[in-house]
Amino acid sequence: MAAVLSRIPEKFTIREEKTVSIFPSLTKDIVPEQEELQWGVRMVQANETWDRVTGAGIVVGIIDTGVHLIHESINEAYAGPGGWYDPYYQRPEPNDVQSHGTHCIGSVLGRTNGIGVAPGATWVAARGLNDAGSGSETNLLLSAQFMLADSDPLPDIITNSWGGGSNDPWYNEAMRAWIVHHQIPVFALGNSGSRCSSHNSPGDSVYALGVGATTINDAVASFSSRGPTRTFLKPEISAPGENIISAGNTGTSSYTSKSGTSMATPHVAGAVALLLEQDRSRTFYDIKRILQETGDQPPVSPNDVSCVPGGPEWPNAAFGHGRINCLRAVEHEDVNSVGYF
Repeated sequence: MAAVLSRIPEKFTIREEKTVSIFPSLTKDIVPEQEELQWGVRMVQANETWDRVTGAGIVVGIIDTGVHLIHESINEAYAGPGGWYDPYYQRPEPNDVQSHGTHCIGSVLGRTNGIGVAPGATWVAARGLNDAGSGSETNLLLSAQFMLADSDPLPDIITNSWGGGSNDPWYNEAMRAWIVHHQIPVFALGNSGSRCSSHNSPGDSVYALGVGATTINDAVASFSSRGPTRTFLKPEISAPGENIISAGNTGTSSYTSKSGTSMATPHVAGAVALLLEQDRSRTFYDIKRILQETGDQPPVSPNDVSCVPGGPEWPNAAFGHGRINCLRAVEHEDVNSVGYF
């Protein structure tokens, strides 16, 4: 291979292929007691927007371990057979041995047990991570391509609860392509907290809406990764991510509780779906600005502001600009912004 490349008048970098994984989360099976609203959905006030927007007409793509298609909360929200890609096993229909992807998509748009932020939205999926929760660079890039051009329908939002390492630009071109094609990348920042600059890639990229996790007490979760990066603040925003009940991967009505920024990220993806139903012309930069300007800003601890010495209380490297508030975002007086690529 080196001899072949040496004859081509271009510059090449030869390196080991990247491998990333879902972020480790604490999982607990629960008795499926039906609830009107789970605490995270209530805290971000998503339900208070549903008389106006539910995510109807918006397609959410998820790159993860798959989706348990037969689950009662997400089955009818599947956008159709053209919306599934499995580079690992070529299984013909969505399924999820690991359960991580099912839990995440349930928090975006689940229609039972009060689990979904945007219950009117639909979903497509790519198995970018295998049954063990590990993803190769090749298959994650193929999954990115599927979301960009091959899914039917194409997604408006792409939610990603995986990563590894810091300050690594290997997925930047994929995310940039999504943005150029009016798709919104949402990424978990990781569970490497609470050290400063414990952010994970790709969530720490300028091309990703990076998400931190909060608790039922509206504090930053102890596991939530923090910024800043070398050049800018992360996360941009935070969302509920501790003890989140969502869809499980056994039978048609199983539910589990998981904790992690993986669980916070789909809350944000659901909020984005609400905002896009309200105005389909909104860009990645419009959405980011609206969520940053309308987040709730609970009391902060000294540790929350310690990562940027002498910096402002808000934004900070723990919450970002705040914990998302869907009602305030939908009621925001929007002015279109100019994006950059």
